[in-house]
Amino acid sequence: MATISDYCEMRPCSLDEYHAELEHDSPSSLALFRQSPKLYYHRRITKRFPQPAPTRAMLMGTATHAAILEPETLDDLFAIPPREVLTSDGARRGKAYDAWAEAHTQLIVTQAEADAIRWMVDSVHDNPAAAELLEQIEYTEKSIFWRDGDVGGKARFDAASVAIRTIVDIKTSHEPGEEWGKLAARLGAHNQAAWYLDAFRRMFGVRAEMIHIVVGNEPPYECF
Repeated sequence: MATISDYCEMRPCSLDEYHAELEHDSPSSLALFRQSPKLYYHRRITKRFPQPAPTRAMLMGTATHAAILEPETLDDLFAIPPREVLTSDGARRGKAYDAWAEAHTQLIVTQAEADAIRWMVDSVHDNPAAAELLEQIEYTEKSIFWRDGDVGGKARFDAASVAIRTIVDIKTSHEPGEEWGKLAARLGAHNQAAWYLDAFRRMFGVRAEMIHIVVGNEPPYECF
């Protein structure tokens, strides 16, 4: 229910569709504005500058998030090239690899990358506090859009629950322990949290807290 906006709605959309929508601002678009108003203007208003393609790390992060939230879909999220389309040293075998890759829509990963994702998923679900929290989730990967006059905003939660008034944000990091707090501050995680908490209140009419589940993306893949 919209309570403090001209409108506030939850829309079904993929992650790609969410990022492609430029009429509403988000924490990342505001970070872009702080970085360079000119770059913001030409990427989002005139569209003269193209949107950057997702990096390999971003694609891996997206797959890991999805696997953590819905571990039963893990095997559907990525594809591992079979030996017959690779050379003896693991390189792609020309046309054989191209034909195999064209037939697969999932993220293509190496065996080592797939193993790392499985370790991260297991680490999160083996953590009692994280597992208990995820069991109470009502919404995953949902997009909220709102507008106040000429200003539009959007947010996409990893996971959320109205019953326990909580937003869950999953982070993968090479610094998952105590040092992660310093890294989060440098990355502006507090700005994202404030934005998401405001989005939650607009959508559901109640205040919430935000909890980060942080899992290491390197051995031993610890979860905090």
